[in-house]
Amino acid sequence: MYLRAKARAAEPDDFKTEMFSVVVHDLKNPLSVVTANENCLLSELEDVSVDLRGAIDDIHSASHRMVRMVANLLDLNRLESKTLRPAYEELDLVRLLEKITRERLLQATARHLTVTTRVDGMTAHADRDLLIRVIENVLDNALRYTPKGGSIVIHAYAEDGQLQLDIGNTSPAVPESYRQAIFEKYGQAGMGSRLNLGLGLCFCTLAVVARGGRRWVDSLPELPTVFRITLPRA
Repeated sequence: MYLRAKARAAEPDDFKTEMFSVVVHDLKNPLSVVTANENCLLSELEDVSVDLRGAIDDIHSASHRMVRMVANLLDLNRLESKTLRPAYEELDLVRLLEKITRERLLQATARHLTVTTRVDGMTAHADRDLLIRVIENVLDNALRYTPKGGSIVIHAYAEDGQLQLDIGNTSPAVPESYRQAIFEKYGQAGMGSRLNLGLGLCFCTLAVVARGGRRWVDSLPELPTVFRITLPRA
């Protein structure tokens, strides 16, 4: 009797989880249509006003952020339930970071931001999609909150036989009392204007920890906010 009651109590949660996955998965289809058509607009429209070009760039940035948010939601559920199986491969970090930053060149230029990447001659043994989205989540937060005219620096290097990835920027430093909370679901850092980082950094935490790595926030004189990620090389 107790077991049947316990099973019935679990049914609503199972149903909710299943419906959540279905709805999030179905969101990918209309989003794919949006991104495909805005890519078409970007390639066809050349002689347009600065305002119109800026509006199209905003659509481009927002739609791709939505695509990544949907992917985060899907994989967040899998990471929490430990059902996601990463596909590890050897990755060229120079090319990987070039691709990620090139896709955000318009956004950085519009905000007069300087984005610099530095890779100290090494590769990464990781799941390509997961690593890209971990970097994108941190980098896109930097693009949103770094003051106009500021700088973002991405540095990949070996440290104690592990891959160290630092993504720093010239936004105000995250107070030490908030440096753990921002990695939690819907974590917030109350820094004047309320900084809500949503699920992005929570996804980063689960993806990095699942790989046996660590993540934390640091601060340097030249880069007040630095997100640091350590991953095993093998």
